[in-house]
Amino acid sequence: MVKLITLLRHGEVDARDDIFRGSAEHELTKKGWQSMRKSMQEIQPSKKSSGRVLSRKITRMKVDFLVTSPRIRCFKFAEQYKNDNQLPWKIDKEIAEMDFGDWEEQTFEKTKISDPKQYSLMYQNPERFHPPNGEKYLDFQKRTLSAFNRIKTLRVNHVVIITHAGVISHLVSHVCGDPAKNWSKYYLPYGGYGQIKKVSGKWKVTYIRPGNSELGESFS
Repeated sequence: MVKLITLLRHGEVDARDDIFRGSAEHELTKKGWQSMRKSMQEIQPSKKSSGRVLSRKITRMKVDFLVTSPRIRCFKFAEQYKNDNQLPWKIDKEIAEMDFGDWEEQTFEKTKISDPKQYSLMYQNPERFHPPNGEKYLDFQKRTLSAFNRIKTLRVNHVVIITHAGVISHLVSHVCGDPAKNWSKYYLPYGGYGQIKKVSGKWKVTYIRPGNSELGESFS
């Protein structure tokens, strides 16, 4: 059974940052690829010292299995990594980012002005959040937790889930027992990751990379 789950956010994409990016497809930049490779190196046993001092909270364990969102900003990296390292994998649509419907590729500022009620619900009462022609938060919550619970039953030690900021924020806040409205405090930068580990029979968040203070919000 799984002992460690690493949640890796995709890297920088070739599009502006201040937009809602759920079902929209954008390619990784060169920097995006590099940040994801760097994170994958950090979570595995080191063959030789890089000279960098990593947090003692990071669990370094051989990766046994990949699960990836079907969005190309996740899928392409996962496909190359599994080929290079001969790893089993699964493409799982249930860990794709939330579908923002009419908000897709709109800027945060424009949406805040055009639909202030729903924008506010996203932060204050996400259980009632439903972007027009998009996915209800409760449906997003249900499918991501379903995927997470299924992944925990795999017969391997370390699974890496390559996914999105919204998915990671939701799963981490759930494991921490936080209310849904606190999701934003678990924001991860591009290429960032968190780790959830089974400790004395219980799942605990043992590491999460601090957010990027230069980018207060991100939905991709």
